[in-house]
Amino acid sequence: MVDRMSVSIYGMDGTEVATIAAEGHWTARELLAAIPRAGESVQQRLVHGASILSTTTTLAEEGVEDGSVITLVRSKMLPLLVACEDQIARVLDALSGECMTSFRGHTGSVLSAEFSPDGSFALTGSTDKTAKIWDMESGRCTRTFRGHAGHVHSAVFSHDGTDVITASGDRLAGIWSVARGVRTKHLSGHRGKVLSARYSPDGLLAVTASEDGTARVWAFASEKCVRTLQHEDVVRSAVFSPDGTLVLTACMDGGARLWDAKRGTCKQALQHVNGDALAAVMSASFSPDGSLVVTAASGDGAVRIWSTDSGSCVRAFENSPTVWTAVFSSDGASVLTASMGAVVKLWSVSSGECMQTLAGECEEIWAAALAPSAGR
Repeated sequence: MVDRMSVSIYGMDGTEVATIAAEGHWTARELLAAIPRAGESVQQRLVHGASILSTTTTLAEEGVEDGSVITLVRSKMLPLLVACEDQIARVLDALSGECMTSFRGHTGSVLSAEFSPDGSFALTGSTDKTAKIWDMESGRCTRTFRGHAGHVHSAVFSHDGTDVITASGDRLAGIWSVARGVRTKHLSGHRGKVLSARYSPDGLLAVTASEDGTARVWAFASEKCVRTLQHEDVVRSAVFSPDGTLVLTACMDGGARLWDAKRGTCKQALQHVNGDALAAVMSASFSPDGSLVVTAASGDGAVRIWSTDSGSCVRAFENSPTVWTAVFSSDGASVLTASMGAVVKLWSVSSGECMQTLAGECEEIWAAALAPSAGR
């Protein structure tokens, strides 16, 4: 058996893509890594003869030899990122369910997972009290943020990707420099765990959500709280509208609320009614243009879409009893949900139909996010 071999890679259109000096003990994974990338999110498969080359079987075992011609099949992918109970964050293809990349390195459950603004990096938060940045192409951890004394419940990039804001069980939100890996500011004042922290669109403010029953708006310049939004129970999440004029909160008291960001007054209450009771709202987020809101609840098994202007429910998706998170795609045409039992679903906003159901490879998926370009 010859270990070293030269193989020619051709595209579906017959164009030569590359000639690779390969080794017989390689699998399709190593061969794919040696091929120049297409520059976009694509699924790549290698076909030799009538068979798709495996990532677990060597090229020699597959019958590939010196001078073999291999066909490269590329198809567009819809990447989604999931935060898993088993200490791993995974990138899945939302269309096929295939795992594209696994990020391994946390020593606790991964609670949060987000893409960078350009989609080239992933950011995770964990019960191991750290947040980590991962390179989407190599799968390697490029930065670890250490310093919190509690679980990191959420971690999000700033809009320009230069900073990260974290929310922790130590009652603090931290702002970190991506380049230096150090904490540059901290927001202190909550009396309970901080579960969520997000930037305003202009980057001058932050909004946090806490177990103490409040959401708070902070000015970065002074690191002071400038507004407190009072609730009756744990506030699971808080986020600014795309134009920065509103704050949307999700609360365990059974409702999401829309607040005037400047005045701190409640403009709309969006309630999940479950029989005679209210279901706890686990997550709430805006559509890209801010005209709609999607909420996910525990108890009533529904994901609801609401009009920001009127506060009326315009669509409801039936789901599992508990939905941890629901977010819009970047074009606003789809909604991604993560539910109890590690089930991820992709829904059509216009029809309300479930377009795809994916079962996770772990016990639970706590959060999910679509790549910034997904749907565009």
